[in-house]
Amino acid sequence: MLLSVPALSTLALFVLPYCEADFLTPTFPYPSDLTSNVSLVRAAWNTVRESFEAYYSAGLNTTATAGILGTENVTFSFSVFSLEDPLAASELQYHSAGPQTISAENGTKSVDGDSIYRVASVSKLITAFAGQIAMNQTQWYLPITEILPEFAAASANRSTTAPDWSAITPHDLASQLSGIEATGPIADILWSFVTTSQATNTSIFDLITEAGLDPNYDPEVLSQLTLGLDLTASPAELAIAIGSAPPVFLSNTVPAYSNLGFMILGLVVQRISGKGLSEVYNDLVFSPLGMNDSFVNAPLQSPWLERSVIVGPLEVSWAYATDAYTTPSGGILSTINDLNKLGVGIMNSTLLPRKQTRGWMKPVSNTASLSYNIGAPWEIVRYVNNDTGKVTDIYTKLGDSGSYGGMLALIPDYNAGFSFLNAQYEPPTGPQTRGKSALLLVDHIATAIVPALEAQAAAEAVKKIAGQYTSSAVNSSLEISFNETTIPNTSLSLNINSWISNGTDMLALYYESEKPRLLVTVPKFEAGRGEIVFQIAQQEQFPTYQAAGFGPFSGIYYSTFDWATFDGDRFLGGSLRTWRTHVDEQGFATQISNDGTRATLVKEV
Repeated sequence: MLLSVPALSTLALFVLPYCEADFLTPTFPYPSDLTSNVSLVRAAWNTVRESFEAYYSAGLNTTATAGILGTENVTFSFSVFSLEDPLAASELQYHSAGPQTISAENGTKSVDGDSIYRVASVSKLITAFAGQIAMNQTQWYLPITEILPEFAAASANRSTTAPDWSAITPHDLASQLSGIEATGPIADILWSFVTTSQATNTSIFDLITEAGLDPNYDPEVLSQLTLGLDLTASPAELAIAIGSAPPVFLSNTVPAYSNLGFMILGLVVQRISGKGLSEVYNDLVFSPLGMNDSFVNAPLQSPWLERSVIVGPLEVSWAYATDAYTTPSGGILSTINDLNKLGVGIMNSTLLPRKQTRGWMKPVSNTASLSYNIGAPWEIVRYVNNDTGKVTDIYTKLGDSGSYGGMLALIPDYNAGFSFLNAQYEPPTGPQTRGKSALLLVDHIATAIVPALEAQAAAEAVKKIAGQYTSSAVNSSLEISFNETTIPNTSLSLNINSWISNGTDMLALYYESEKPRLLVTVPKFEAGRGEIVFQIAQQEQFPTYQAAGFGPFSGIYYSTFDWATFDGDRFLGGSLRTWRTHVDEQGFATQISNDGTRATLVKEV
């Protein structure tokens, strides 16, 4: 039975909640229509856009706008992009200029896809990407001391409390497993005492004492830290400034967010590539991807200055030191359109071999939360669909620093993603609300768009893949349906309704007359032009053993056992569980073959 798009949307409401924990692959082929008037993604986007307009333009406070209350002062730009629907990057954009932008003394007074923002710690992703391009696998695991000999002296003479730089690698830095301090000299509170003392003509001795600290600090430590205050410091000077600072964790124990780690990673990439700071980004990333409005240093000249989002004083928000060693951690500037190009370039493996991209886009360590994992440098959000319980991994890099923030998010299940940039100046001594307000905006959009991507993928699979397949040569046929599986506790998917091979009922012979599910294992662009590979899945699925009602070990049979029981039933090396669907340019199935029977069946029109 084939279902219409409205029926699919209604059916999703009646699926048992929290019943999905399949292979970590797409459930359906990638959705290719995100922008037409009949797209469920376009419909969700329109709903989000209307809620923004109702709140920002009309000041309405409704159920639809409840999630974005208090965000009216934030200037932001948001966009969805897709490798399957290139129009999404330009058509699915929303921009809102907050009051600071509208009344700005410098830069733009409105925002669009070409407005230039500071991207904050999204810079870390660009640095890691540059490292993926510049470094080979061996170099990622070399000790820092072999790449930056300046740190070897710090290791050779280190105290028992200093980091062992010979045990820390570039991969440790990229995956936040180095264990070193968070930010380094520029965040040391001694400098706040110095600033306050100078501004108020107060004794620094008294200020430190009142803070409960020892005012009789070691002058040698002070001189070392001072080297790190020069944002153009050399690697040798930085090694002196930070080389002996006690780590917080032993390396390779737990992930801990270190800005300093990415400052050092930037030095590593420069040293291995033989390029200066600006050349690392311009030569390796920006130019090859056509990111012509991305910068290492803030543009202070026309025509870019007129397109820059400058909130607050120019010298505080925009005009930073040139080629600062802090740039790899959080100093890059870009636009929504350029971040879209970056996202597409990463997912499309434009600059890397596909195998390398697949290996890079994986978790490296866990956090204490079941909802978040850490990669190199991915912050992986394990999004749970409220209606179906399906878990979708979203590979993100968040940025939040000073007056600016942003995010690039890649969603491999849909070959799509989104970009987000925001700005609002807040005096250092006042409430700091921009960061949390910005994440409310991301929540508001993502909770609408991600389920819509899944629903659109399902709708297209029903239209393009489901149906009857037959052979004119032998008594063989296959019927693929939508959501008619007899496997309990599973979510929306394609399934096999009937399968006859050479006159034999294969479901009765091999699958106890169940109607097994079909899940994507190799998307078309990986399998080869015009082919999508599916695998039969038979296990009940829950996202956790608690949801399945079992213990931590007995629950594996119910929460995620397909990964352990895939494949099987092989004949002459070919699996009866593997189906290869041949599709045309628009993704419509024309025929399907089974690896085990070696039979090819043609789709009936």
